[in-house]
Amino acid sequence: DPAPASLLECFGHTFLFPPKSEPGSEPGSELVEVDTDALAAACAQQLSAAFGMRAYALQASGQGAGGKKAGSKGGNKQAEKQGSAESLLAAASERLRTAFSKEGRLQWRSLFQEKRANEKGAKEGGEARRLVRVEVCSGAGEWVVEHAKHDAEVADWVAMELRVDRSHQIFARMALSNLDNLAILCGDALAIFNAHVEPSSIDALCINHPQPPEWSGGVQDSEGDHLLTPSFLRALHASLRPGGTLAIVTDNLRYGRSLATSLSELGEGALFEPVEVEVSGGGEGGKGKLTAGESRLAPGEPMRVPLYEGVPPASCGYTVPASSYFHRLWDNGNRKRRFFVAVSCAAD
Repeated sequence: DPAPASLLECFGHTFLFPPKSEPGSEPGSELVEVDTDALAAACAQQLSAAFGMRAYALQASGQGAGGKKAGSKGGNKQAEKQGSAESLLAAASERLRTAFSKEGRLQWRSLFQEKRANEKGAKEGGEARRLVRVEVCSGAGEWVVEHAKHDAEVADWVAMELRVDRSHQIFARMALSNLDNLAILCGDALAIFNAHVEPSSIDALCINHPQPPEWSGGVQDSEGDHLLTPSFLRALHASLRPGGTLAIVTDNLRYGRSLATSLSELGEGALFEPVEVEVSGGGEGGKGKLTAGESRLAPGEPMRVPLYEGVPPASCGYTVPASSYFHRLWDNGNRKRRFFVAVSCAAD
């Protein structure tokens, strides 16, 4: 089992944002100061209610060296245990608080502070800078945990998931793998990007098999909600460093074509540029093959972002073959094709 200290570090890397707690903001809007103490306290309260952080602190505080219960005789035993638990909870809450800027934005360097010194990574300002990569809609976390393991020397990973039960599964995998380069953000993705992600701070965004809309007509005709709306894509763009990448994988060809069109038409100027992808017939191992007709449209066609078949390249964060529900479907022969778009944040 994970040691108490390492499990409390996992709690310090997990943010359950209460519903409707995020201030309303849009990419490019003026940042305002927020009460970071209240924000961290709300996250800690959610962790205690949904993940059992307080119950774990009480259990952990009752153990001494060798796993034996500690405490004095008589009526002071429970008080000492409670006090020790409060100290553990205070430490976890302080870890959550210091991860936020005064505007309520997550500071990756503070959050992953134990991975700072003498690590490999990109160079920035003479200091080692680790890459920050995010998977949006992480599900049960199989994919992102495998990538965090593989990239432990060079990158910090963030799993973003709406559902609390799935975030709990990610938390369990993070704790059992003893990962200190993974964080979990649970809540509405658009609200989190707008309110809690520092602009121009992410190197790679990965979205694997988002739920497509339920079309009843053309590409713009949708009867169902879906995540990758123009406003959400603009929020993703605002979070990326210049040259940072966004890759989206789907097994729905129609949805892939729609995403390519949306990325090409987004904004008055070109917000995204296509990532150079090595084309091959195999379509695997960081290579792709162009889907028929997607890159050779008639003059004047708006689509500028190609749609590939295969998997995104390692430059987009896909550094290791990783298992997931969808990968198991392919392995069992129930899925035959997958498609992706890969773009980078255009420099101003």
